[in-house]
Amino acid sequence: MKKIFIIFIVLEIFVVGCAKNNAKGLAEIQEKELIENFLYEVFDLNKQQRCNTFIEMVGPTRDMSTLKETEGVQEISNETQQAYENYCKPFEAYATQKCIDLMQANRIPIQYDLYVVNQNVTVEIADVQYEKVSENTYSFEVSYKTDLYSIKGKITIEKAEGKVLVTSVNAY
Repeated sequence: MKKIFIIFIVLEIFVVGCAKNNAKGLAEIQEKELIENFLYEVFDLNKQQRCNTFIEMVGPTRDMSTLKETEGVQEISNETQQAYENYCKPFEAYATQKCIDLMQANRIPIQYDLYVVNQNVTVEIADVQYEKVSENTYSFEVSYKTDLYSIKGKITIEKAEGKVLVTSVNAY
């Protein structure tokens, strides 16, 4: 009886240990999928003509200078704010609202979208690479099939709103 009890305890420890390893492995897979999906969504420039739609919503006579690098905080019109919200809607599946607000403030990815629209070029992602630099932070590089440029940066992911989401992104 004692042997059966010991065998049962050893099996239980083994099963619990395997379950924890599987859960950890699943979490890592989910993080990688989140990172890849987010980077493809954000840096697939002018994806589904999102920048063209943004420009149409803002209006052709609007001064687009509010989207360029400037000093200080600028107020934007309600129409422009609504256009930004529509533009950023696809990012909600991958990022917290705070992250999206920071993306808007830092003009990510609108500045890159505007560049390809103004240059009248189409670019496709060639590769997305990322590497863990700390527990929740990854450095990344998105390269394109053209020699236009690549975008590098860092993203942070954390459990928020009941799931793992991107909580910040910086690009340069």
